[in-house]
Amino acid sequence: MISLFFFSTGMTVVSAPFAAIYKFNTLNSIPDARFKVHLHPNPNILDLEFPWFSFTEDTQTFLHACCCYAPRVAHTYAAADFAPYWILYKDLVMYNIFAPIKFAEYRWLLRNRMGLAREWEDLTEKERNLYRMEACACWPCYAYQEAKQVDTAMGISISCCCQLTDVLAEEEEARAEGLGILNGPRASAVLAQAGGAIGQRSSGGPAAMGPGGVGALVKASGGIDDSAPQALTSENIQILEDMTTAPHIGQRLPDDAQSLTSKGRKT
Repeated sequence: MISLFFFSTGMTVVSAPFAAIYKFNTLNSIPDARFKVHLHPNPNILDLEFPWFSFTEDTQTFLHACCCYAPRVAHTYAAADFAPYWILYKDLVMYNIFAPIKFAEYRWLLRNRMGLAREWEDLTEKERNLYRMEACACWPCYAYQEAKQVDTAMGISISCCCQLTDVLAEEEEARAEGLGILNGPRASAVLAQAGGAIGQRSSGGPAAMGPGGVGALVKASGGIDDSAPQALTSENIQILEDMTTAPHIGQRLPDDAQSLTSKGRKT
């Protein structure tokens, strides 16, 4: 009964204002280059990668699928380039509780894009009807499964209420900070600070350095904030080596030359 209540509420014009807010806050915020998602089949699965029963792993997406079925499914199929968002939303509301039956073919097409070999036209009428009944009985789990697949391909995550997180951008930013990218005007300042850090280490200085040492180096290169001394880790040593050894600036050193200590290299 609770499931039917959420479904029927999310499938009527009552959800129209929310559908507009949802589109404005989520779809309109997705980078254009990533909105028309390109699904790449997993050769080990050749179907949707996320099991329909895995909704406990992402309750935010599952909540949208349950409570806001029409906007969320319209988002999924619009991102898969089946039809524009508002046309899909209109059809979802019009078909109401029969929408999962109507859109069972779209679900099958999505599975085809993920590698499922058998086409919808290849199914017998009995198989199609069974599949439609299955889609109707398991509508929230199926809506979640499809949404999770598409959102992951776009590199985004949506949480309640209508909050979009650009997961791909955050991962790239974190990767850049971790590597200490030294391109552009920051390079000179970082190199100047690196000299003092290496000087302390090569003369037997302390393994932890404050604002003038490795910490400042990492901070200037876009890394962590150096409010406390940072340990001279192997990662920081690698950064120093890459920056202060002319032939290797901007390149990763080979495995047999990664340690100042083991090779006795001088800067």
